[in-house]
Amino acid sequence: MSSRNKISVITCTRNSASTIISCIESVRSQSHERIEHIVIDCLSADGTLEIVRRYPEIKLISEKDCGIYDGFNKGIANATGSIVHFLNSDDRYASNKVLEKVDKLFFTRKLSVLFCSTRLTSEINFMANRNFPPIKLNKKNLENYLMPPHPGTFIERSVLEGLGGFNISFNFAGDFELLARLNKTKNTIVGYADFCAVEMLAGGATSSFLKNRLKISRELIKALKNNNYKNSWVKLYLRFFRKFILSYT
Repeated sequence: MSSRNKISVITCTRNSASTIISCIESVRSQSHERIEHIVIDCLSADGTLEIVRRYPEIKLISEKDCGIYDGFNKGIANATGSIVHFLNSDDRYASNKVLEKVDKLFFTRKLSVLFCSTRLTSEINFMANRNFPPIKLNKKNLENYLMPPHPGTFIERSVLEGLGGFNISFNFAGDFELLARLNKTKNTIVGYADFCAVEMLAGGATSSFLKNRLKISRELIKALKNNNYKNSWVKLYLRFFRKFILSYT
């Protein structure tokens, strides 16, 4: 079956030499024919650029930016595909059929957005392995600070452009804030798929999460306030409690 949609895969890097090869090779292995891979690099100094330059098909932009959401916006501005996916530099596609499945679902269901499952993986501790299904994007879940996993989100470029991209005043919750805006748009057809699209590498997430907990809390509250949702510190800390427990189970 021929590929219907061109898919733009956007990867932001900053000193990602230890993981970027796995990320790139998972894109190159896809059975889907119409793919462009855009790497937005923030002046890496660890060999990341040298690795990326081995792949001439990659569209590489390396310059200082204002954080990952600024990098995402640069990727959107340089994308030519009708569907956009943000694949982090330490993530990889779960199989070589992922983008083929995404293309088919966008075509058959006439989708604007598709949310898929993701999987956290660890080569050191198998107990850290767990799946994250795509919970529903709706007002109730957002006001409980819950969202579908961002790495499993595929979205039409026209929808991202209509939203104005990511709000770069956010450092941690820009994806949550974008989905809060997306949830209020009209004529957006949202779909869900239970297959795993992306495997995320475990490592350091818990300590980073705890270290930045207050900053993340403030940004989540800000995201809801900015978009006229109800917010509750009680619900917010219940969310963090659940996440903290999951980190050790």
